[in-house]
Amino acid sequence: ARRRRGVPRARGPGGRRTGKPGRVWLCLCLGTRPARVRRGGPVANVDPLARLALLEELMGVGAGAGTTVVFSANALADVERVCEHIVILVGGRPRLAGDTDDLLGSHVVVVAPRSAGSSPADGEVIEARHSERQTIRLLKGRGPSAADDGTVVRPATLEEIVVGYMRPPTEVAA
Repeated sequence: ARRRRGVPRARGPGGRRTGKPGRVWLCLCLGTRPARVRRGGPVANVDPLARLALLEELMGVGAGAGTTVVFSANALADVERVCEHIVILVGGRPRLAGDTDDLLGSHVVVVAPRSAGSSPADGEVIEARHSERQTIRLLKGRGPSAADDGTVVRPATLEEIVVGYMRPPTEVAA
């Protein structure tokens, strides 16, 4: 579509960084009133104000016209800001999919002393990392109830959820 309409390709590091190519892309896409818009690359390389403007426009498109917007992103803050549904791909296959709010509400991080038991109650261990003094687990579920051993249970961030599911299974240990 870009070539047919005579829109130049975004330039490399020495070229424009204003986000203008992204806005031109969005205008060209929306001119056809599609049912679905797919953004093939991250927008993290444009300046922050242009990136936020583009993300706000994408949010408006999805909410206003009933258009489904699909995009890939490396900046998880952008994903959390604009996405209602997330699919995490690992090795080209879906590893986790769900509504953003549901995923955030169903995962906790448990930080416990290393000497604490290795099987936390009320949750499936997605990832466990051990240091000399503590164990940090990402759990799908509520996590353990309060303990007197210094264990802390808190809601997981989107970044912790995504990274936990993307790590190879060999790094996951109960």
